[in-house]
Amino acid sequence: MQLRFDLDSDDFSAERPRLGLSAGINSAALLCHLATVHPEAKRPAHLLMYYAHLREQSPESFRFVKDCVRYARRHFATVEFGMHRTSVLAWMERENFIPHPTVSPCTWHLKIEPMERWTEAHGGTLDLIGYVRHERRRMRRSEGHGAEPRQFPIAHMSEADCFAIVDREIGWHPPIYDIRDGRGRRLFAHNNCLPCKNMTLGQIRHVAEHYPAYWRKAEAMAERIGNYWGRASEYPGDPCALCVFD
Repeated sequence: MQLRFDLDSDDFSAERPRLGLSAGINSAALLCHLATVHPEAKRPAHLLMYYAHLREQSPESFRFVKDCVRYARRHFATVEFGMHRTSVLAWMERENFIPHPTVSPCTWHLKIEPMERWTEAHGGTLDLIGYVRHERRRMRRSEGHGAEPRQFPIAHMSEADCFAIVDREIGWHPPIYDIRDGRGRRLFAHNNCLPCKNMTLGQIRHVAEHYPAYWRKAEAMAERIGNYWGRASEYPGDPCALCVFD
């Protein structure tokens, strides 16, 4: 696995890079950066884009991704776009468990695995990921995952930079990012599933408050399979020993 951090010096013009869209701010910022900031002669002429649409994402997610794809087609010579629709709640119910926060089988089976197959079928040569500068640890942890070399073209950017470039180029961002508490702090750092198995009980309460229909479906699924959302250490009683890792 090749991890690269040399940013704008990378020449993507002869590559067929894949950009995995998440309906989140960072992958959209990476797209905008490639189209407008990355040196023109080094931009990819052929861009692969893939999106796994989860029914549990915020309501504006699909519209945001469509606008990102339209934007890409205006700025790159060739854009190939693939996607599939799925549901993390349906998957959990079939598997009869909610994954522990420290493991991500739902992410692998529902998002990464289909994207990897699609990328291989379309001749992808490089995986471009929108990690930003406070996520260096995540970049290092990603070593060994995926079939293609990985590069992080916006590793020098902050989250504020991402919002600025997306708002300028796409014209808007998913409103889930604008929900804040009384101190002005953002309640949802990512446009993930609502709820996501990574969430703490406090974050799950935010889902219940701001996206009650999503929470009711998630709670009903958990009741049907006899499981719960959140971390074992936040629940009373004697949880299964296999779940006490946090």
